[in-house]
Amino acid sequence: MKDAKHTLHATPADAKRFMDEQLACNLSTRGWLEPNYWQMGVEGNMRYMSQMGGWSILDYALYYALNPWPYLRIGYASLLSSWALMNTGTAATNFGYWYPGKENDGGAGSAYVPQAFGSNWFGKQQPRGAWQYSGEIDLGFGAALRTASVIVADDPIFGRIAYGGALTHSAGHAEVIPQDGVDRRFHLLDGRHRVHVELDRDGFAAEKPIRFDDNLQQLTFIVENRDPQPARPHTTHLTIWGLSGSYEVIAEGKSVAHLPAVSVTVDIPVGYQATTVNIVRRSSAKLN
Repeated sequence: MKDAKHTLHATPADAKRFMDEQLACNLSTRGWLEPNYWQMGVEGNMRYMSQMGGWSILDYALYYALNPWPYLRIGYASLLSSWALMNTGTAATNFGYWYPGKENDGGAGSAYVPQAFGSNWFGKQQPRGAWQYSGEIDLGFGAALRTASVIVADDPIFGRIAYGGALTHSAGHAEVIPQDGVDRRFHLLDGRHRVHVELDRDGFAAEKPIRFDDNLQQLTFIVENRDPQPARPHTTHLTIWGLSGSYEVIAEGKSVAHLPAVSVTVDIPVGYQATTVNIVRRSSAKLN
């Protein structure tokens, strides 16, 4: 930035120092010792910054941290935290736990009172639970939806686990069924690979697994058509980061792109119902 008298320079070291300071401040405001739902990853009694700040922590874990595992744990806990403020259910549960009744179904509090009986920032006394006011919690939910993803990680404490998905692993092959609620982002951090796959629209098919092998010779998933018009064929953008080597992207048996060992976005044709996508290492690619 320049003016008549001054020139300000920002170096890579300045950017790293700023990021490190922001991360330290972010972590210092949230719970990390107690793994209960109203403390782990939580900032300010589950207020909206629990999820907004958690977005930053999870992004740091996925794309930057040399030791991502502790940041994955607290970042994903932050993503999940404030959903506990939602008052929702079915007729069988009288439409919610915090404030029963159909008229309250889908409502959400702005924060949480952890005491048996306490007060919120408005000075209103209430029993333990979600606030009676929604406040800014929609900001937190917006961040959570932008963060939601399936992450397969080889955690040094818990072993191979899936955040936001149901994982099975046998004989060098894994399957994970997306259960994060958005089903558009997949990340693999297994110590050898750090791969990120994201769809800009549509999503991974409901109850259909993402499949891959330990050596990452092949990654396969089904993209479901989410067009509201209804389900018209169209093109979706698939962005892939972190593959090491040369790969081929195959949609319904037809080659649509060759991937170099860099981040890249490719166009995927999506049919009326769904499209099977294979990302195959080129040395082993076999086209139909």
